[in-house]
Parts: sequence; structure tokens; C-alpha cells
Amino acid sequence: MGQMGAANIGNMYPDSWVKALRKFEDDCPYEPIEKIHEIICREYKIQSVYDLFDEIGEKPLGAASIGQTHYAKLKNGKEVVIKIQYPDAEQLFRGDLLLTRKFCEMAQPEHLAYLDEMEAQFLTEFDYALEALNLEEIGNNLNENPYWKDKVVIPKPYKEFCTKNCLVMDYLQGHKLITALYTNFTALARERGQTLDEFIEEQKRLNFHPSAQQLKRIEFQIKLRDFLWNSLAFCFNHSMGYLFAVLGHEKANEIVQYKQSVVPLNIKYILDLVASVHGYELFIDGAFNGDPHPGNILVLDDGRLGLIDYGQVKHLSLDKRIELAKLMIYLYRDDTEMIVEQVGKMGLKTKHNDPWIFERVGRFYFDCDSPEVTDGMNMLLFMEYLEKRDPSTVKADDYVFPARLRMLISGLHWSLGYTFRASQSWNRWAQKLLDDHGVVV
Repeated sequence: MGQMGAANIGNMYPDSWVKALRKFEDDCPYEPIEKIHEIICREYKIQSVYDLFDEIGEKPLGAASIGQTHYAKLKNGKEVVIKIQYPDAEQLFRGDLLLTRKFCEMAQPEHLAYLDEMEAQFLTEFDYALEALNLEEIGNNLNENPYWKDKVVIPKPYKEFCTKNCLVMDYLQGHKLITALYTNFTALARERGQTLDEFIEEQKRLNFHPSAQQLKRIEFQIKLRDFLWNSLAFCFNHSMGYLFAVLGHEKANEIVQYKQSVVPLNIKYILDLVASVHGYELFIDGAFNGDPHPGNILVLDDGRLGLIDYGQVKHLSLDKRIELAKLMIYLYRDDTEMIVEQVGKMGLKTKHNDPWIFERVGRFYFDCDSPEVTDGMNMLLFMEYLEKRDPSTVKADDYVFPARLRMLISGLHWSLGYTFRASQSWNRWAQKLLDDHGVVV
């Protein structure tokens, strides 16, 4: 719930709430290393963690509500990450869900069907042996795929060390997306003689949200400027610099200082890539991560993105994917009549079968939550409005997690100043799925 709040889907919460909820992505309070050693020894039935590992980092790489991760090194020298689940995590989560259900029964019964689907999926996150199989499946789909292998990487699990409560997987060299952005923004601010807060406020004032291509051009211009500057500096320092050396200058070879300007992180490229790979998982593979928040995205040292935490992998059958792909094409074409018809085919039934409701359900859940779609309401209020205007009698429960995926990707874009339309990003994969199976729409 905290992670959903941190995504601020539909701009529902004030900035102060979002900032407080961000810690639930990967910066929750964590257990001391002595407690972690106890859990590991109990899980593997060993006397010491060093019976299995040569090294375990004292400070966690990340901590969430159900467990934490640590750097480790296997006996063969392989660098890995071990993910440890807290002993009472599942019990506490079930208690939280029970309270949420009681609240929904009293105040928001229209959300119960969605809560049921999310509860069933969330509970799979407490089986790390299952997550190891998920990592293996998604990794097989992407890591050796010619299109994706140079863009993203999924950590390989070491299944011989994976249990219900402990997961061992490859260590990926890089930084979490939020950390990479913070580091990059701090360097840019320092270069301009600003504090980080001053830099961020200036960017908000400028309201400049460049495309991935524009950011590539900016990077090229910065590097070209540095190259020209450094070339001239070299020529000056190795000609006139000798005269300064004769006159006693201690650093005659650096009369003109060389430049290495900070290049802005191409955040739009990262957002586009995150959106596209999850669309590929959804439509082409039928196995996708239902929890792609910023804490699960790494910017790796080799330029690729690391995608981690596959505890919530959802599988969607081929026939369901084809129906969703048809809707995506109609959304891309802005074909209102076919959107209404397709939402009905996907399983939604309402008391009055209001075409306006069917259209808005299709656009809101599977394309975007812009003010034009929600009539200016935030996400929660709009969902309640849809239900009150024409109560649903049958919900399309199979599509709850694809809708959640769209919302989380939208929230990630929104938090960084961009908008996301699934029909524009995922249209290519929806069309490929239909083409591969000879479906014409």
C-alpha cells in the first residue's frame, strides 16, 4: 500500500505524503546484521553464515516491509545478493489485509473485487523459492533476447540456495534509479553553483521535459563542447604553456583547465525503456512484473537497466492477451465505438450497460488517467464515480494486474515530470502479438 502511495498514481496525494511513503519502496527500517545472521542460520540449518558465504555486507542494500537484501560472496567468489524475509512478515501482512478488507466492506465496497485479486497475487511475494522461478522465467525471456540483452538484465537466481524465506541471486553493479538521479542532479547543481533544492526549483520553473532524442542531442552537444575546449586547451598548454614554465609557473601544462562537464541522465530514455520492456513482458511473454516501482529499477554501470524484485509476477493467458491487445489497438486509434465493444468482450458488465462508462473504463484503466479522461477527478474519486453512475455486476478480474501495471508505470512517469499513454508505448507489442497469431483488427 505504501509503494502504491509513493507512486502517487493519479496525483492523489500531497508531496509531503509521497516523500514519506517513498521509504516503503526500499528504505524501510531494517533489522541489525546479528538478527539477519540468526535468520539465515535457522533457514539453512547451519551454525554460521560463513558455512555458506565468504562474506555478507553488514549494511543492507535495501529494506522493504517484508525483508531486506545484503551483498554477499559465495565460497567460489561469486558476488551475489541475498534477500531475507522477516519471520513475522506474512502474518503481519495478512492482518493488514484483513483491516483493509473491513474498511472496504464498510466504506468502499466497489473496491472489494480488486482487493481480492491483489490479495491473491500479493501473497505469492512471501515465497522466495517461487520468486527464484519467476526470476529464471523472466530472465530466460529477456536476458538472451537479441532485442533486450543490450538494454536490460534480470539477475540470475541460484536455486540451490533459494528457500521460502531466503533468495540468492546475481549482484548487479549499479545504483537504484532514485539514487542515480539524486547523484546526477547533485553534480549538475554543483556545476552551476547551486544547491540541489535550488536546481530542482529552477527545473520546475523552466518546465522543460525533453524527449529522449532531445536529451541525446544535449549529451552530444556537451561532449562536443568539451572536446573542442580541451583540444584548444591542449594546444595552448603545450605551446604558450612552455613560456609560462620558463617564467616559473608550477602547472604550465594546465594554464587552461580541461573540462569534463556533467551530462544529464537521459531520464526519458529510461522511462521509455521501462515502459516498453514491461509492455513486452505483458503482451509477448504473458508473464510480467506487477510491481515496477523505482526501487526495483537499477541504472547499471554498463549502461543497461537492472530489473529486480519479481515476487509479484502475474501470468496472463494467450486468449486474454489477445483481447487486451485488441483494446490497445482501439485505444491507439481512438476508436470510441470499438473501445466500448471490446471492454464488454473482456468481461465487464454493469447495471445499465452505459457506453460512456465502458469507454471511460477502457481509457482510464488501460491507457491513461489524464484530466481529460477523469474529468479532472483524482484516480480514487473517479473510480468511485464510475461505480456510482453505473454499478458493475461483473468485473473483468483477470485484467486487474495489467491495469495496475499501467497505473504504476504512469505514476513513475508522473513523478519525473512526464505523462504516459499505454496505447502509444505498448501499441507495437500489442500489434506484434496480433500479427504473430494472425488476428486482424
